[in-house]
Amino acid sequence: SVLIIHGKGFGSRDRIPVLKNLVEYYIATEGKNHIKYSADAPIHLGGSGAKIIFLDI
Repeated sequence: SVLIIHGKGFGSRDRIPVLKNLVEYYIATEGKNHIKYSADAPIHLGGSGAKIIFLDI
């Protein structure tokens, strides 16, 4: 598994989470063939400011 910490975007212009949106877009498009499962990380690992990804290898 992989933990990606992208933050929640609160420091972004207009509070729009740029990096979070890019990570989610990549998971849904280019990464989908390599990812078995992904979700927001558990609270103690970052909650909605991080993704936990299980690779399909």
